[in-house]
Amino acid sequence: MKTEVIPFQNGEKIRKNYFSNGGYEKTYIDKNGKTKKWRSFDENGTLLIEIIYDDYGGEIIHLPDWSVESLKEKGLYIEHLQNKSLSDEPDDVKIESQIQQNRKEQSPDFSTSAIANPGAYYDTETNPILYRIEYVNGKEVKIYARHTLGSKHDDNYLLTYGDISSYQGTSSKNVALPYRWEDVSYGTKVEVRNLQNNKKLILYRNDFGPNQIPNTDLVYRIMDISYNYMKELSGQENNLVYGRTWLQVKQFFN
Repeated sequence: MKTEVIPFQNGEKIRKNYFSNGGYEKTYIDKNGKTKKWRSFDENGTLLIEIIYDDYGGEIIHLPDWSVESLKEKGLYIEHLQNKSLSDEPDDVKIESQIQQNRKEQSPDFSTSAIANPGAYYDTETNPILYRIEYVNGKEVKIYARHTLGSKHDDNYLLTYGDISSYQGTSSKNVALPYRWEDVSYGTKVEVRNLQNNKKLILYRNDFGPNQIPNTDLVYRIMDISYNYMKELSGQENNLVYGRTWLQVKQFFN
């Protein structure tokens, strides 16, 4: 394997690895040495996979067959104009002080360094779905999805408690959910509420993540949003907040 490092004046750099099969990968590293993005290509320069890393260890994953065009062909895409108005979320909106009293009895036993509200109620993913395994340039990448966990309501509505994190996506309007596309389509309207200040936004899904890697803090994560949305939701661009989502699923997957 041959490695090339391309530095930039702002302190960021790209590390490029070339493989014997003709493929290559690019790792984008910020000025603090933190990996922000990883992309892998075949010998023809065709993108095989892209992973964007959020600010709290999460992975936003892009695959060629998860493009808008591919999802449209599979019937897993909703046009904005086709989205109905969301029904009213349940009335029992609890702020943080109330949520603290509702503790999860069985939670994974690992570090809480990237959990916004330790001790609060979470719809924790205890058995992530192995959604895809991608083999790219000799590497195995496992992609895990979340079951449609939470309280189920009429007309396929789902209310889920967990953490929302932020990331620098491909646009200023990126909204990632960790559900399979078969369960929650691209373009699905979702209401997200920050339970630490009761602020809420209405957004539309257009990304997959964060990857629900087993035995990590990521199984508490229910959403990842662009910096500008996080600033609207919490007052800070880079943040991890405790909240809940209210959306209409295509199908429940338990």
